[in-house]
Amino acid sequence: MVTTPGQGWVGTRHSRRTVLTAAAIAAGGVAAGGGAGLALLLTRGSSEQASPTATPPTSPPGSTPTAAASPTPFPSPSSTPGPGLVQIEPAPGAFEQRTFASGERIPWHEGVFFMDTSTGAITGIRVAGAAPTSEYISMTVCHAGRWVSAQRGPEPFVYLFDRDTGRAWRYPSTTLLLEAATAGELVFAALAHVGDKDSFIESGEYLFADADMREVDRIVLPGVSNYTRWSRQAGTFSIAYLDDKGLFRMWLLDGHELRDVRFPGVPGKQPWGADLEPDARGGFRGIMSYYEVRSDVRQPIGDPTYVTVRVLPTGEVTEFRPATGLPFESGSPDGRYIAEEVTLFQRPAIGEGTGERWTAVTVSDGGGEPLFCIRSAAIRYGDNLPSDRWLADSSGFVAQFRGDIGRPYDFRHGIVRLDGSIELLPRVPLEEDQWFRSPRNLGPVPAPFDADLLSFGRFYLYNRRTGSWFIPDLEDENGPAHWGGDDSPWAGRPGEMMFALGHGGHGGMNSPILIEPWVDRPPIAGLPAMRFRVSGTGSCLNLRELPSQDSPVLACLADGTMLTLDPDGAILWENATQGYSTAYDETGAWVLVRTAAGKRGWVYAGYLAWAP
Repeated sequence: MVTTPGQGWVGTRHSRRTVLTAAAIAAGGVAAGGGAGLALLLTRGSSEQASPTATPPTSPPGSTPTAAASPTPFPSPSSTPGPGLVQIEPAPGAFEQRTFASGERIPWHEGVFFMDTSTGAITGIRVAGAAPTSEYISMTVCHAGRWVSAQRGPEPFVYLFDRDTGRAWRYPSTTLLLEAATAGELVFAALAHVGDKDSFIESGEYLFADADMREVDRIVLPGVSNYTRWSRQAGTFSIAYLDDKGLFRMWLLDGHELRDVRFPGVPGKQPWGADLEPDARGGFRGIMSYYEVRSDVRQPIGDPTYVTVRVLPTGEVTEFRPATGLPFESGSPDGRYIAEEVTLFQRPAIGEGTGERWTAVTVSDGGGEPLFCIRSAAIRYGDNLPSDRWLADSSGFVAQFRGDIGRPYDFRHGIVRLDGSIELLPRVPLEEDQWFRSPRNLGPVPAPFDADLLSFGRFYLYNRRTGSWFIPDLEDENGPAHWGGDDSPWAGRPGEMMFALGHGGHGGMNSPILIEPWVDRPPIAGLPAMRFRVSGTGSCLNLRELPSQDSPVLACLADGTMLTLDPDGAILWENATQGYSTAYDETGAWVLVRTAAGKRGWVYAGYLAWAP
């Protein structure tokens, strides 16, 4: 009779579409439908032009509409830039830069750091006269790590450092917001004061400056709110915003043309937001959410409808289909494959609960044909890591799997090859003595320039080719910071891995329930049912009244016994508002199941395998 956990599983040998800065677009309350065209003012000197009017398409989920884009010529940058932006002034000495040898103790408690992937040497940049560790310093890094900006606590200035030239600048945080940067330009949003003295939103005016902080061009969009976001991929910016009629809109700025993107509608619901990121072909792909919206308070009500959308560089919306939950996907660099995490079963976290999420990862080719599906795998993991999961050579991607039996909340990571085989990666050789060193937060992100390099948990670099680690020696023990924008450990230059200090109080996401993985191969008819079999006990598995080894045994289930997940769940604590079909204790995960005869009880998850 099996009453205690045993050993974990060992996988056998089982690409990253170059997704750069994520166009994480979060829009607030919007009105339904499309409405009239938006007047666009482009200024450079005395030039100004307005965009043509277009009618947005409306199609129910499941259709594949094509929306005509409205191109607007964008003036070429002047060969003689205009005057400097008066709000931006030189700030020599505002930053401190220092190089630390590999393994050298880093005494700083804030700043951004660039690790040489060949030597392990680290270059750190921070605000000069560093603040006490209790004073939070927000950092932003953009365009291949060239530009570093920082704001210290409530100070009314943002400081900007150019790694290429060593020059520093500052500008008021109440008038400008750095949105994006290219090789030769920076994009600033002009801010407008609203409400009390500390409230500012983007005014709809965007200023383009060169590396000398001289104005090159500007755009004025009426009615823009603080939902605007920028993204850059192969020379393309995107702007998503609410127009002056409260309609959700998106513009693509590609080279010298500005295109208006009108999204289809969902009957009875209104677009509330989007999460779009550039794809390998210069367009965008992602998820839009539609809600019923109370017009009096402009707030969403009821359950959302999620729709997968694809936008071409021309502005055409070429894909518009239902999505289950909030899928997470990553494409290979060569554009030939897509890995997508899908939800098999879930319950949200409510009250004291941690939620419940069973996942699988589907892999398909560029035409959408499925290659295989791995149950009990995840690619959405870690502390808000970017979506890049594919190796640089497109030979496979990184996913999360269950860890060792008997270790609660334990996870492993491995490389999934295109034949469906799994190569487990080593664990970071450190004790789990802080939250950011827990297995759920030590997720790897592959380097876009070398298939053998992976960044684990933002801090630690592993080289698969040599089997070596570069682990920074940090005096600060508060965990990694985010730095905005792409927020990727590979957002710097080729040959360097980035991390940041100045932890701002964030943590990792809730991890899914993972058992022994199972690979389904074509033909794949939809998502699998939540059916299991008892496996690996050597005798039988206890079916218990409650999720605990101290709970009474109701039956002992032999290896091969078929079980189904109890979809109703159970109330596990007083005043809970919903039941769960999974639970954790000091030994690990438990699952609420039913036998073929209808007997109901809890079993230890370590001895469950998927049923074919």
